[in-house]
Amino acid sequence: MSDMPTVVACIANAMQDLRSVEKSGVNQQQGYAFRKTDDVLTAVAPVLRRHRLVVVPVVEDVSYAEVEIGAKRTPMISVRLLTRFDWYGPNGDMISARVASEGQDSADKAAAKASTVALRTVLVQVLALPTADSAALSPGQLKAIQTLMREAGITEREDRLAFASEVVGRELDSSKDLTGAEASEVIAALKAGIDEAKEEAPA
Repeated sequence: MSDMPTVVACIANAMQDLRSVEKSGVNQQQGYAFRKTDDVLTAVAPVLRRHRLVVVPVVEDVSYAEVEIGAKRTPMISVRLLTRFDWYGPNGDMISARVASEGQDSADKAAAKASTVALRTVLVQVLALPTADSAALSPGQLKAIQTLMREAGITEREDRLAFASEVVGRELDSSKDLTGAEASEVIAALKAGIDEAKEEAPA
């Protein structure tokens, strides 16, 4: 039996390391915001490497169609893909996820666009990657952090900031610099540490 973690364990650990990705792209035709594939890859790729996860795409089905888009009825090629993504972990085991995607282009990029959408979709869905939350820290969150810090025995200001900085992955000058999403992460980490200490304490 290998001592290496399973692929599912690696994915779960990767989810712990991931933050959020902002919807920085804007579709000019429909006016909706979306997460760019490059932004998702920038966030996810280092984490996949850290946890030794390899993702291999396998196209299981593809169809092509000629379509007309918009009021000007612009002729385009539409490509629809069904892609299986095989996730391999360092233990050698594998888990799969299937994604349907579509891409349209007036030249030869429809298949590439559909593949890009499939990759972004599977990374977001498997890793449950949230959108960026820049909401301000609430008074209730700040109070909860202060209470849990005391319960965890982290009483010095420098130690508190060091703990919170490590959890959110950036240097903090004050607890008030936390966003709402980051504050939730700190609260969860404090609770987990307190619970673990209670379990290890002698009866």
